[in-house]
Amino acid sequence: MSRIAVALSCEQEVMNELIRMSKSRSEEARLVERSRIVLGCLAGKRNDIVAAELGVRSGTVGTSRKRFPEAGPAGLSDRPRPGKPPTYPADLKQRILQQLEKPAPPGLAS
Repeated sequence: MSRIAVALSCEQEVMNELIRMSKSRSEEARLVERSRIVLGCLAGKRNDIVAAELGVRSGTVGTSRKRFPEAGPAGLSDRPRPGKPPTYPADLKQRILQQLEKPAPPGLAS
């Protein structure tokens, strides 16, 4: 028994965002790939056709096809994964870099 893929549709604003993301050179490669997958699905192509065109597995296409209607373009980002929580706060790197930009105190080598 064959399964039927979820039919996708979206507003023009969302379509423009997907097109921008699919052509981006600064976005993560995973996000670019997923936006191309969704654009192929929006064009009415089957999962196996989109997978063959983009060189990915049909399961990857199916996952992106399911996530897009749930959360839109934001659903294409990676989801949190299990594992050890970070040891340091997220803003620590930025605070260190800001501290390094400041001049050295008087009397100390710079």
